[in-house]
Amino acid sequence: MNVENPLEFREEIQDLNPWVDLISRFTNESTEPYLHLRTQDYVAIIAIHENKITLVKQFRIALNIETIELPSGLIDRGQTPISAAWRELEEEAGLIPTSEAISLPVQYIDSARLETRVSPFFFQSTKKKEGWVAEAGISPLWIEKEDLSQALASGMLSLSSHSGMLAYLRLCGEI
Repeated sequence: MNVENPLEFREEIQDLNPWVDLISRFTNESTEPYLHLRTQDYVAIIAIHENKITLVKQFRIALNIETIELPSGLIDRGQTPISAAWRELEEEAGLIPTSEAISLPVQYIDSARLETRVSPFFFQSTKKKEGWVAEAGISPLWIEKEDLSQALASGMLSLSSHSGMLAYLRLCGEI
């Protein structure tokens, strides 16, 4: 749902690095700028392998913790979201889809300070890539579909958006 923007503003963009811009928006209603970050959009992949849900464990420096999350990664400039999903699933979990991708609704991950969109994809079946070597610092793991509700309730997954994607598919009867 798109809502018309009733607020007029002037915007300044500061390029911090190839992945992040600092956005300052100035309105007539405030003397202080509203600051938020525009980061590169990414994909998240829900993949079933041998009737189990694929997850990955990795250290996230921004959070300073090891997380359990869905395989995911940045959409490179000029790349389509679906090709990024295939690449990330192979890189992080050593899996190749054997089913058509089901594209879930694109979502923002934070409406207050981040202008980041995630494109989620669901693959109902996958196979292992022969000769795959795990990416340094990333360990794939799998949970039984029957254990998903407990994993969500326990807070096992570190990212609320990933938990929401899995819960959505559970509610729809897909997993």
